[in-house]
Amino acid sequence: PWARGPPMQMQLQPARAAKEYSAGDKSSVEKQSGHYHVLLQPGPLGIAIDDLTGEVVDVEAGSQAERGGVYVGSVLYIIDGRPYDPRLLDTAREGCRPYYAGFVARQWGPKRPLG
Repeated sequence: PWARGPPMQMQLQPARAAKEYSAGDKSSVEKQSGHYHVLLQPGPLGIAIDDLTGEVVDVEAGSQAERGGVYVGSVLYIIDGRPYDPRLLDTAREGCRPYYAGFVARQWGPKRPLG
């Protein structure tokens, strides 16, 4: 589906990284202690982010972000290798190709509900 092949994958230390693939939604997650990267498709993500800090404050059930493993309390810090900026995220969401989003896990572990 990509004109020049799939996007370049972010490099993690192989001994500590583990890949998980979600069947049916083409999203992938690469996890390393304390942070993780998610392959996202253009369009709605299903998350609410604090524009100033990049912290995820809400995740919609069934959204591509949830299917990709994003959870409340994580902090978006990088988009396709560039530091997080709200305008950069808007550009990626409105674009036409998949992109990687890197998150720092403030509280590594199970998803916690908002409220």
